[in-house]
Amino acid sequence: MKNQEEYFEQYKDKIYRLLIHCKEDVEYYKSNWDFKLDSIDDMTYDVFCKKIPILEKKIVRKNSEQFLIKNVSMDNLSIDSTSGTDGKPIICYRSKKERFICSDSLWRLRRRFIRDIRPSDKFARFYAFRNKDNEMITNVVLYKENDILLPLFDLSDKKLINYWNEIVKFKPRWLHGPSSTIYNLSLVIKKYSLEQFHFEFIELSGEYVQDKHLKLIEEVFQCPIANQYGCREYWPMAYSDSNGKLMVEKNNIFIEQLYNEGHQKNEILITLLKNNTWPLVRYRLEDLGEYWFEDGKIYLSLHRGRKADFFVMDGNRRFNAIIFSGIARAICELYGMNVILQFQIRKQSENDLLVLLRLNPDANKKEVMVKYKKELQKIVGFNININLEEVEYIKPEEKTGKTKEFINETIVNKM
Repeated sequence: MKNQEEYFEQYKDKIYRLLIHCKEDVEYYKSNWDFKLDSIDDMTYDVFCKKIPILEKKIVRKNSEQFLIKNVSMDNLSIDSTSGTDGKPIICYRSKKERFICSDSLWRLRRRFIRDIRPSDKFARFYAFRNKDNEMITNVVLYKENDILLPLFDLSDKKLINYWNEIVKFKPRWLHGPSSTIYNLSLVIKKYSLEQFHFEFIELSGEYVQDKHLKLIEEVFQCPIANQYGCREYWPMAYSDSNGKLMVEKNNIFIEQLYNEGHQKNEILITLLKNNTWPLVRYRLEDLGEYWFEDGKIYLSLHRGRKADFFVMDGNRRFNAIIFSGIARAICELYGMNVILQFQIRKQSENDLLVLLRLNPDANKKEVMVKYKKELQKIVGFNININLEEVEYIKPEEKTGKTKEFINETIVNKM
């Protein structure tokens, strides 16, 4: 396998069966794909590109349930939602069996770094929220059998010192979390010369990994580090090999790259090969990157992906802006639907936040707004003034076409 055409030929049977499945069994494709499929013998990569339109996130966001296979039982689904870092989360689906297959695939990848690693091993991870009995848990250290779960939102020095002390007492084999969060933990460990503890392995996920973050994490923890590249729509898509290069999991996805004129770089498209319940075909991830073929493998280099924003409130408390998407995701999951269509938070001063919400007309709007404010207040503190405003639409930026989820007006106003 040396080029895209050979790559397509190798997976053509799977892709062709997927296209038939989409046209016959998935409402969105049945309604919008008006072309006739060529025979499999005539299906080349060039034909695939000409026939199959690129699928945009805004389409999936608006019509998420239409991508489900017909007659699917909702009880058999594993439901998730994207972080909504552009202010609009996407509800994502897969069957419980497909989720298990993905999880099994991920454990096999981890064994590249620790041969005997098992789900029963003690490990530490960062979390955004947990829903339990219609209640959200967001800002406490949790213990769940062999896991210690550390809150992702409040990354003030005092909190991170507490998290590290809990880790040292728990003695996990390995650590999982976003690179920016583990980077902030590394800064605090180094700054305060905290008690040393050795992980056998660290797995970074959920964000674009910046070089400066990786360098400090390696310096502080002195252990093997892997990068898991995936998204809520599908994971894992790529994973570090033993040399630290990001290798595409080509049995999970068919990957393409398309030149983006605006950024003057390639961007990534994926076709899901292991989610027949909610298939996405030629899906534009909005991540910039390029890949190459080497010894029958596909390696990926990312130029841009999701990055965390941080902001400081009264008392020099540092928070991860994923707070806002995390609460939106949790509320959508509680209701089992996209009750929050768009959101944007504006920091107006060290003590004031303005929350703009565009809500689903079918939602109990008052209840959703009260819930959002309650959960945000629990995290940032009751000394912070939070004002909520329902809006009909939140305009995207002209330059990027994206809706920013967080705007720090205290910085904008100083410029």
